[in-house]
Amino acid sequence: PQLPPVVVALAPFLDLRTWGSVVYVWLGFPLGLAWFVGLVIGFAVGIPLTILWIGFAVLAATIAFAWMAEGLERQLAIHLLGAAVPPRLAPSPGNGMAGVRAVLASSALWKGLLFLALRFPLGLAGWVFSIVSLVVSTTFLLAPWVELAGWEDVERVAATHVPDHHLCE
Repeated sequence: PQLPPVVVALAPFLDLRTWGSVVYVWLGFPLGLAWFVGLVIGFAVGIPLTILWIGFAVLAATIAFAWMAEGLERQLAIHLLGAAVPPRLAPSPGNGMAGVRAVLASSALWKGLLFLALRFPLGLAGWVFSIVSLVVSTTFLLAPWVELAGWEDVERVAATHVPDHHLCE
């Protein structure tokens, strides 16, 4: 049976996956900013301080932060987007330097670091695009109602409330 066009048009708004995707996109900017700031500060402080040996602890904390952030991003993709993300295999911890080498040789760590680094600019772009799309589509949806309500002078009324020093001559 053919569904009515109204039902077909409104179906995406009733789908939980749609709203999960919206939440994921809107979380992209704040989370991306947090990951970017955390990684930049961690590496910018840790690398120079390796001369004093304290930098190795800062770098280890930065790697642990990145590993945690990668895990959170994986869970967000699984639960909000319904993505089929394969399980992340943690490197087998060894003793001393062998364990450090195993962690640093893990492809999951480096792929995750790349993802976290790209999350900020892509999250910002997605957030801006979604906000602009929302504002433009809402404007077009409300335009006929503004006309029907007799608010056709909205631009003139709004312009009269702008202080003179903001108007162009």
